[in-house]
This record gives sequence, structure tokens and C-alpha cells, in this order.
Amino acid sequence: MQTQQTVGSYFKTMNILHYVMCLGFILIVAGARVYVKQNPDTQAFPQNFVFEIIGIAIGAIGVMAARFLFFQKAKEALSVFTLGEKLNIFRFAHLIQIAILEGVGMINIVFYFLTHKDLHFFIAVGIAIMMVFRRPQRPIAAMVLFSGMDDKQIIYDDSIPI
Repeated sequence: MQTQQTVGSYFKTMNILHYVMCLGFILIVAGARVYVKQNPDTQAFPQNFVFEIIGIAIGAIGVMAARFLFFQKAKEALSVFTLGEKLNIFRFAHLIQIAILEGVGMINIVFYFLTHKDLHFFIAVGIAIMMVFRRPQRPIAAMVLFSGMDDKQIIYDDSIPI
């Protein structure tokens, strides 16, 4: 016997997935910090500002691109009429956004391993904080998935089947 998924359970599973992804990235950032602080800089890597500029640029471009792609992908839901398809588009757009942020953060962690500059660590921490606050929320879903005011209320009812 198969149970039918509701809007409430859908958002619960999306939030659990979101927090697991964020927790995994935060553990990597914390592990990188501990490792770099316990192993002193050997000065084998040349100290120049190229990696700092690249890290800042990748971080800024990644943050803007993640949000832009989220809204671009979520806009596709306006042409779909079933709630399940709309929510799947929202999940896909959200996962793309989080994946881009996580990728940009991982690049800065790699730069942190290479250069031992705290700037890259703090960029990764900022991206981790951004990931945590960009969780899948119903008001955001209602804003990007529906065009009419009467349709938006469906996202707030936990018992509606998908």
C-alpha cells in the first residue's frame, strides 16, 4: 500500500535534505579549519594576491548566479498546472541553488588549503551561512510558483495531496 505525499510532508523532506546538505558543508569547513590550524604554513606555496582575487570573484559570481538560476528555473513552474510538477520544479531550482553555493564554497576551501589565508575560510563560512538561510520556504515557493493570489494559498495547506 502506497501512502500519498502531502504538501506538508513534501516541505518537511525538502527541509531535512536542505539541512543535511548544509551540515555536511559546515563539517567540511570546520574540518578544513582544524586541519589548517594544526598544520603550520610551510611557505611552499607562493604568496600572491591572485588566489585572493579569484576566491572573492568566484564567491561573488557564484552567489549571484545561484540566486539568478533559482529564479530562472522556478519561472518554468508558471507554465505547469499540477501542484506536484510545480513543487518538483521548485525542488530542482532549490537544489541547483544550493549546489552552486556549495561548489563555490568548496573552491574557497581548496584555496584555503593551498594558501592558508583566512580570507578563503571566511568566504566559505559566509557561503555556509547563506546556504542555511536559503532554506525552502513556503512564501518563496508561493511567490515563484503561482501567478494568481487564489492559487498561492494551496501551498500553505499541509493536508493537500500532491
